[in-house]
Amino acid sequence: MKKNEENLSEDCRELLQEVREKAKSRMEACKEDKEKYCSDRGTAVIRCLQENKNLLGEKCKSALFSISK
Repeated sequence: MKKNEENLSEDCRELLQEVREKAKSRMEACKEDKEKYCSDRGTAVIRCLQENKNLLGEKCKSALFSISK
């Protein structure tokens, strides 16, 4: 998708930007937990954080598991 982003509709590009911003925000909220529990997981960080859900700090849990519209 990134490779062909310029071919996407304006609405799709806006949605994609929103998704990227949310992902960045979540990773920032989970930075400490990521380093503590998932530093060796490469690109599987979200899965690792989900697997370690009971160990995560409240900030990270809230960012990952809260329902957003």
